[in-house]
Amino acid sequence: MDRSSRREVTSSPGKQAPESADRRLRRYIVEHGLQPGDRLPSEAELASRLGSSRVVVREALSALEALGIVEARVGAGWYVRDFSAQMVARTFAHSLAFHPNVLLDLMTVRSSIESELVITIADRIGPADLAALDELVENMTRRAARGEPFTEADGQFHRRLIAVEGNQVALALTDIFFSVMDILYQQGLPTPAR
Repeated sequence: MDRSSRREVTSSPGKQAPESADRRLRRYIVEHGLQPGDRLPSEAELASRLGSSRVVVREALSALEALGIVEARVGAGWYVRDFSAQMVARTFAHSLAFHPNVLLDLMTVRSSIESELVITIADRIGPADLAALDELVENMTRRAARGEPFTEADGQFHRRLIAVEGNQVALALTDIFFSVMDILYQQGLPTPAR
């Protein structure tokens, strides 16, 4: 079967694939203006509103829970979660950790982001932040001299630096980078001191 006939089998011109239940549920949250902390309707009501079975809605809720969009509260139902950069970082890190070039790609992205933000950070950084950064550099230097890993202090340094700028997306990407690093080290990647 050639590619063109395969395309005809899998999609019909003018017809869209049915929207997934988790996508319909995300759209429902947005269209109804639900905010973090807001309770979702019951599974039965969501099933009725979304035109799905309760089983499909339950699976969609579980998928959104894994992404950190909603949370189940025992005996209280489902609620919209507040945005958590750490949750995004953790989910993303576990997905990326199995790709061979991910570390180099992430280092390139992180370097680009930090290079751009340094200009803004230089104008905002105060004496307390400088002292904390100096302490972290001293910690890393001591650990490196003893042949010990210093990735935790390195992560704290970069997070502290980016936090000065206040850019939550850059902070989330920094968290992703160091989460991936932690996972890769747990999987046997040698730490810089080894």
